[in-house]
Amino acid sequence: MKNIGKLLRQNRERKCLSQENIAEAIGFDTSFISRIESNKVNVRYDTVIKYCDALGTTLGDLLSSEARSDRKGPVGCNINLNIEIRSAVDLDEYMNVLLKFNCIHNNSSKNGSNNNQQ
Repeated sequence: MKNIGKLLRQNRERKCLSQENIAEAIGFDTSFISRIESNKVNVRYDTVIKYCDALGTTLGDLLSSEARSDRKGPVGCNINLNIEIRSAVDLDEYMNVLLKFNCIHNNSSKNGSNNNQQ
């Protein structure tokens, strides 16, 4: 299972950018970029968006690239994003990305008719 740090690193390397390039573009220390890419920190949603901007891509495109390389599972759903949501706006944007790539499943069918029983 890939995660957001690994996806960001792969895309950065594919575009021949250094961690220094990304750090400068988004205003963070290079060591923080390293920790993001090695999944040693829970990265905030807005930081992922800034990182994607520095790569010249979107979170949707990032997930889409992963989906194309993952032939076993549904589109983008096998990714551990490890993203910290800090606001309702972040959550709304994040949910829109997940909906766009059909990564949200309704689990109510698992509970069957027990949903309305008290």
